[in-house]
Amino acid sequence: MLRLFGLRFAIVYRLAQDRYELTLRERLLKTLYFLSFGASDGASGADAPKEGSIIHMSQDELAKMLGASRQTLNRLLRSLEDEGLLHLGYRTVRVAPLTQLEDHYRYLFRSDDTGVL
Repeated sequence: MLRLFGLRFAIVYRLAQDRYELTLRERLLKTLYFLSFGASDGASGADAPKEGSIIHMSQDELAKMLGASRQTLNRLLRSLEDEGLLHLGYRTVRVAPLTQLEDHYRYLFRSDDTGVL
């Protein structure tokens, strides 16, 4: 029971720490990265690594999750789309393969002593 409480506390602490230490852009990238693990694959088989994952979420829902306005989030998403890290669709975000995100923003996804990302 204490171990579960410790893990939950570490996660909440990390989220609070990210809120103060990271920019909105960095928090968005980190959120999309972690949401990609639970998202459906855009393609199957050998094409899946090239296509990435599809996150079914509106920009409004994503903005609320990050504590930002939808308009500000839209500008950030468009800039990430211009970089080729994602593709926007109707109520969906197709995220580039995780390896591509890790190559560009590895410092965001590192783990520390607690073992929690």
